[in-house]
Parts: sequence; structure tokens; C-alpha cells
Amino acid sequence: MSNTINIQYTKFQNLDSEGKVESENFGYRIYDDYATEYDNTFESFEQLTEALNEGNMVEFLSKTQNFDDVDFTDEFGGASGVYFNGEFYSAEELA
Repeated sequence: MSNTINIQYTKFQNLDSEGKVESENFGYRIYDDYATEYDNTFESFEQLTEALNEGNMVEFLSKTQNFDDVDFTDEFGGASGVYFNGEFYSAEELA
């Protein structure tokens, strides 16, 4: 059980051809050794943190396209844990 899921808040910026910021949105990146997923459709950081936070990350993962079948209880096929914005939560804590 070595696969670890990473969830990271992210700010997305659209740039013009001179590198100036034209617009920005907030979102997340979720990735592990096998898949990746992101969403950049949140208009504010507050909106993002209401939708995805430490308290609901396992439930949130169950609603994603690539991580909906994550199992934190399967010793051999499950995820070893989650890094949420750099802080590690073990599978035992999340099961």
C-alpha cells in the first residue's frame, strides 16, 4: 500500500500574450501514481474551501471521476493516505 493521493488548492491565472494576468479562478488538483484531476471553476477561495476541505475530503473524493473508488481500508489495493495541502492524513485516520 504505497499509493498516496495528493489534494492541493490551486489558483489558476489566464495570461495575455505579454504575460499579464487577464483573469484568475481558484480550484484544486488531485493526483496520485495513476490518475490526475483538476477543477478551476471556483470564483473565490472561500467558495473553494466550502466545497473541499479537511472535513469532507473523503466524501469529496467519492464524487470525483478518477478517485471515486478510493479505498482506505484495503491493505493491498487501497491508498496509503492523503496529502491535503501538504498535511498528511493516514489511511487509518480516513477509514
